[in-house]
Amino acid sequence: MNLTFNSIRKPWIYLLEGRTKPPFAAIKRNTLAIPGRKGLYLQSSDKSAMIIQQPVGFKVNSNQHALQLKDELARWLITEEEVPLELEDEPGRQYMAVVNNTIEDLERFVDQRKGTIQFLCLDPDAYGETIPHDYDQNPLIFNEGTAETYPVIECEVTEAMTRLEVTNRTITDQAGRNPSVILGRDKSLEQEAFQKEELVFHDTMQDENTWTEATEVDNGEIAGEIGVDEKGFYPALYGGAIQPYNWQGPSKIKGIGDSLQDFRADILVENLNTAAETGMLAVYFRDANLNKIANVGFGDAWQGKAENFGHGQLGNYNSGPRKDAYADHQYGWNNFDGIIRVTRVDNVWRFYYARIEADGSHNWVHSRSRITDNALNYMAPFTDIQVAFRLWPLTERTDIHIKDIKVFRINKPNSPSQIPIIAEPGDKLTINMATGLIEKNGEPQITLAGPVSQMFPLIPGYNHLNVVTNGKVNTTVKYTLAYA
Repeated sequence: MNLTFNSIRKPWIYLLEGRTKPPFAAIKRNTLAIPGRKGLYLQSSDKSAMIIQQPVGFKVNSNQHALQLKDELARWLITEEEVPLELEDEPGRQYMAVVNNTIEDLERFVDQRKGTIQFLCLDPDAYGETIPHDYDQNPLIFNEGTAETYPVIECEVTEAMTRLEVTNRTITDQAGRNPSVILGRDKSLEQEAFQKEELVFHDTMQDENTWTEATEVDNGEIAGEIGVDEKGFYPALYGGAIQPYNWQGPSKIKGIGDSLQDFRADILVENLNTAAETGMLAVYFRDANLNKIANVGFGDAWQGKAENFGHGQLGNYNSGPRKDAYADHQYGWNNFDGIIRVTRVDNVWRFYYARIEADGSHNWVHSRSRITDNALNYMAPFTDIQVAFRLWPLTERTDIHIKDIKVFRINKPNSPSQIPIIAEPGDKLTINMATGLIEKNGEPQITLAGPVSQMFPLIPGYNHLNVVTNGKVNTTVKYTLAYA
């Protein structure tokens, strides 16, 4: 018998008899004494953490081998947060645990070592398989577990909406109401649905011939050629090294077919940098006279280390206001495949960077970069977009691409009777009842939920969910079986 902790199983460890684990977590009853009433009134119940004591043993070949295994145990068992724990004699169940204390009772006898690992489960429930449920086929969900579990609601939007409400009609809160999560606002028949963001430009970066050669970049030289592959634009050639050394590479420009004041630009990029030295990309926002209003850059510019970073700047490279952006850890944006976003609303510019995971969610998000143009120097309408790739001469190049560019006009309501659309066909809204996180197309939405929203669980047994919208959605409910 063995165990798996933090998704790692040590084949040289074997489980010994004597595990101590309660059949279920201790329950604390919170009671209230009411004068004139017999006994006590039950107010609520709380589950305590659970401790699993597991004796283990292993064999060693020498004192040096024993020292190696001790170090390996420490690397395996010491974690900063709860990680999965799986016991072989409880198939299909998983606990979230940290190791508490140390192996205090470690015994030595010839080539044998034995002791007890104490696992602390702050959440005492065990978890089983994750079940996807098609709400559109059946609004009733039967939770086969023995404990509450918090679902993830996924809504694929097929018709534009201004409001979405998800309710569990089987349970009530302390006020006697069914808990609901409400996104957006109601719209009466007299009110108008208002499209806040309107797509005006989209380039999949599959045809460089629709772009023209640029004539100016603000830091370095234009040289080389842009190529196209299945991912998008990439620097096919950077050109021969130009003296004196500076950043150099190809660049192209294209009109967006509109003139925008308030806008949002979403740029999908990739920079695989850990096996190389330098590689940068830049996107410029220019006015009708091709003057630079702003630019955003991303890449690896460092000698002797691998670290992607971003920067947003208004106006002139040497004098315009600039904000640099880094992942929370040096490695966080290495081999980056994600999104860069630039937004201007009134005189405020915002720059957003995030990796995009395989499931579409945004990770390693940096959304704090903001520049306020108090002097109104960078307010010219945006008409042309320019892309550029850069390499420091004689360094090994990163694998870099610009994969997709979308530009949206940001509209403002003309009257209070206009209600903003929160999602349109093709969008995906995700509500994680466990974490409280609400996402649209993988991006966190901090302001989308209404103030009366309550995250809710699925109780053991039947749960009647209700999804109401003034648009249309296809809904899937995903939940993990939990066992007390």
